[in-house]
Amino acid sequence: MKEIYSREYRLTKPQEFQFVFQKARKIPSRDHTILVRENDLGYPRLGLIVSKKCSKLAVERNRFKRVVRERFRREKDRIGGYDVLVIARPGLAKKDNTRLDSALERLWTTLAT
Repeated sequence: MKEIYSREYRLTKPQEFQFVFQKARKIPSRDHTILVRENDLGYPRLGLIVSKKCSKLAVERNRFKRVVRERFRREKDRIGGYDVLVIARPGLAKKDNTRLDSALERLWTTLAT
């Protein structure tokens, strides 16, 4: 069965982002920070913040977003009822997809426990 990333799994409104920023648990990494807050929905939602400070090239910023979304699609059943906000840090453009994917794997595992 194909995993989907429909609108219900996304943080889309400013209020939803603010909800995560208030009282969030922080999981830091060298290339990104993950903010997590439990929601009452029973399923996870993902939000992404990738600024131009991370990379001037939109291609690199979009690549990071694709990798994060793909990993989220695969791991969303393990995560549970959390709102997850991934904030990219400068220098992420230097990482290739495999390294980004493995770093995210470790962070999702931390979140799932």
